Amino acid sequence: MTLWLLGGIDPTGGAGLWRDSWAAQVFAPDLRIRAVVTAWTWQGRGQRARAQGADLAHFRANCHGLADAQAVKIGLLPSAVAVTLAAMHHGARPWVVDPVLGATSGGTFDVSMAALVALRRDRVVFTPNQAEAQALLGTGAELSTSQLHALARQLSPSPVLVKSARQDTTSVADVLIAGHSERWFVRSRQPGPDPRGTGCALSTAIAAGLAHGRSLVASIDAATKWLDGRRTQLRNVGGGHHFR
Repeated sequence: MTLWLLGGIDPTGGAGLWRDSWAAQVFAPDLRIRAVVTAWTWQGRGQRARAQGADLAHFRANCHGLADAQAVKIGLLPSAVAVTLAAMHHGARPWVVDPVLGATSGGTFDVSMAALVALRRDRVVFTPNQAEAQALLGTGAELSTSQLHALARQLSPSPVLVKSARQDTTSVADVLIAGHSERWFVRSRQPGPDPRGTGCALSTAIAAGLAHGRSLVASIDAATKWLDGRRTQLRNVGGGHHFR
């Protein structure tokens, strides 16, 4: 079984394809991994992030066989790369799209809602976090239930998992919206710092679950529990916390 990982190269090593590959190898070591670079990024050390999309001809060539994957996890997609990917044959395999819009240090990666919308399909699930969902909706306010459903309508027929859609001092909740239904995944807040690349790891683990034939709900549940366990095994490197 093969899990494809499409994403950007993060020079800090904390997110992007590096984090995706780590998560796939730890969560599902039986899967074969095939990675394709969608963009090169410059970030870290306090500088504003920027990205350069992959050469489109090379990207298309590297994606040969994509339709035969058991599942695909997609991260950073500059607009031109997203349009190119949308035009490819999708097949019947599940895709998990984690819409990376920028970096915590500031800066943008030339990702547009219109380009992401072009990826909508029944077997595609989008996994924005709350900040990414706000950006996609063009709002800075805490998301209401009606706004969450508005985002889901924009991305329909794809289901949408909004990570950390609700949180307080004791709990964190993700919500999966598919059509008019919603399902909440509530868990206790884990003590300690929030390591870089958490969203990448969660989405990759979900894709790995789908590659094994699990349902979307079962894949989300297993991925969330696994990631909570990994958060108790952090290491401090250069003043920042990383997964072991």
